Amino acid sequence: MLTATLQRWATRDSLLQTFHIDKQMELTKDPERCYFKNAPTLWTVNLAYGFGTAQEWLAYQITDLSEFSGARDKITDRQLDQIIQIITDDYGFLNMAEIMLFCRRFKRGLYDKFYGSVDPIAIMQGLNEFCRERNEAYAQRDKRLQEWKDWWDLHNPNNMTHEEANIINQIKAEYEMNTREQDRLTEEKYKQIQKQRENGKHQEFKPHP
Repeated sequence: MLTATLQRWATRDSLLQTFHIDKQMELTKDPERCYFKNAPTLWTVNLAYGFGTAQEWLAYQITDLSEFSGARDKITDRQLDQIIQIITDDYGFLNMAEIMLFCRRFKRGLYDKFYGSVDPIAIMQGLNEFCRERNEAYAQRDKRLQEWKDWWDLHNPNNMTHEEANIINQIKAEYEMNTREQDRLTEEKYKQIQKQRENGKHQEFKPHP
């Protein structure tokens, strides 16, 4: 992950520009892309670009959330420092896109709201709920991958035509992209191949007149 991150974002500035606070809405339209694409984790960010990089980036995310809340009393510097440290230390497995997705959902009021002042405990409770949602998303993805593996095992490539093998390779590449639309197209292709093979078997055993 570290090497891939440095290859994708050669400099610290290029990484921070990609995940700039102004791009939060754009980058979080598709939750599955946030979960499963190549955004680096907070721990990876600090390893790749120096300790403190993730903390600095987080400060912008949490401050923006505080401003958005409309609460009379904003988050204090001390509260901000502590919440950033907790997230970096204990939730550093989350990637940058996931953090942005969490902030988007918090803004939608899916977790909690502030009463008069920004409450760091409410933010952390919301983050815990987000992590449960994330775990469910990963469980669903693992289930789909297992279903794909089971289907693959049932269709031995040695018994496929060259055309079928090419389609399977395309399916595999598309499936790994992990978007809902591509999952739907993948499932349609599965059904298409299954139907073709079933029709072939029916023709094979069809009695001659």
